[in-house]
Amino acid sequence: MAGSRPHRYEIDMVRALTIVGVMTVHTTWFTNSSTSFWANMVMDCLHYTREVFLFMTAFVLFYNYYHRPANWPQFWKRRFLLVGAPYVVWSAAYLLYGQTYTPTLGGYLSKLGFDLVTGTAWFHLYYLLITMQIYVIMPIFVWLVKKTEGYHLWLMSAAVLVEAAMMFIFQYEPAWVTGWWGPFGAIMQYRGQVFFTYEAYLMAGALLAVHLDEVHRFLVAHQRALVRALLASLGVMVAAFVFAVEVQHQSVAFGAAVLQPFMVPYALLVIAGSYLLGHNWNLRRDRHPHISALVLLISDLSFGLYLMHPMILEDYTRRYGTVLAGLPGIVATPLTLVAVAVTTLIITRLIGMTPASPWVLGRAAVPLRKRPAAARTPSPAPTDASAGGGGAWTASSQVGTSQAGSTR
Repeated sequence: MAGSRPHRYEIDMVRALTIVGVMTVHTTWFTNSSTSFWANMVMDCLHYTREVFLFMTAFVLFYNYYHRPANWPQFWKRRFLLVGAPYVVWSAAYLLYGQTYTPTLGGYLSKLGFDLVTGTAWFHLYYLLITMQIYVIMPIFVWLVKKTEGYHLWLMSAAVLVEAAMMFIFQYEPAWVTGWWGPFGAIMQYRGQVFFTYEAYLMAGALLAVHLDEVHRFLVAHQRALVRALLASLGVMVAAFVFAVEVQHQSVAFGAAVLQPFMVPYALLVIAGSYLLGHNWNLRRDRHPHISALVLLISDLSFGLYLMHPMILEDYTRRYGTVLAGLPGIVATPLTLVAVAVTTLIITRLIGMTPASPWVLGRAAVPLRKRPAAARTPSPAPTDASAGGGGAWTASSQVGTSQAGSTR
């Protein structure tokens, strides 16, 4: 295990922003009509969250393993336990909660087996399945990046072009694609649950970890230009949604699709913007200690928030659906978001102090991490993932002692 390095507060901000984005997407989805133009436009602009989490997953893994002598059996043993246990536990729990199985033991086990293979026990659990797929291909992934050293800009460019082409195919489904059979047809059917669908974001995370110093300097030096590009990309997302719905007369679901070509530049710019926001917050975080404490708390508990909040959200909207239906979405959505977030935060924190924590949250039962009152850390590099679960939350922001996300 690599030695401990200074805590990276920038990663806490990225993680906290993204999990809040995930919960906002899901709450908007639950508290508005599925045909709402405005609600779907909001979700369209927030659907970058799964891409950010997968970027973070690759970044964390490459930062911690790229320059380390490989012991892949040990890697797989540790990682699959940290992510696999919560994946099975939560899949089983959500299947029981949703009761989407034949009401017999055999029916339940059969459906659970299917859901574990496809990541479909609940709408958000696919992320853990993708994370484990990434673990499987890590030796090949690392080999590819090492073999192409000196050509990484070309590698990233190719990944982006392939990603854009895939997103076009996935959204518009040309006839020559919809007729695919066998494994290709299965990939089309479950395209949201396979790692290759997000290959550009995985490549971006891997290459950032390898070239962190250089990329950090570039991002910081071009902050204003990147912010302008991000705002322009957001405008393109909104314009594309309006065009698809109002001009092409497509459904709002089509316009707000997660897997669409306009998402590629937008999500990559959101990643850059989130990193820069974390960098600038780190330079000033001691000026607003209460806000900083909240950011760090959300970051610490983000894996549990991700896993648990859909169940809390579902229960909340079942209980208070009549009341929420009488409120405009612009009121019902933030009220529900705050209630669900606070409830989930409390429950996650309590579970994190029990022996069940490793099985439910993918982390040891520990008190909330106490941050040293250390000076800000100006270097761009995050620290080693010495504890925690898998995926984007895995590496502590030392890349934290938090764990393994995503979105609808």
